[in-house]
Amino acid sequence: MTSAADFGAALQSALAAIGGAALSCTYDVPPRDGTFDPNLVNVQLKAGATSNDVPRDTSRRDGWDYSDDGKQINLYGPACDAAKSTTNGAVSILYGCPSVLR
Repeated sequence: MTSAADFGAALQSALAAIGGAALSCTYDVPPRDGTFDPNLVNVQLKAGATSNDVPRDTSRRDGWDYSDDGKQINLYGPACDAAKSTTNGAVSILYGCPSVLR
């Protein structure tokens, strides 16, 4: 089982491991326990010194959403394009605040 604090730490560790590589549009969600609330997750895209919230978009046109099985977070449309074209950037997945919605 993974506690809420462990969830964030595991996710940040996984993201740090891919830090120097080109940014992806798919990120694994670490295993979680029953206290995980999928509505308390946010995604940020950092490009250089600028960070922008990527809103959750359940229509999957521009933003992020969970995969159908809930095991991954996927970026879609212009949000995915921005991540793939970003140099010296990072995608951060933040746990604990209400999701920003499109």
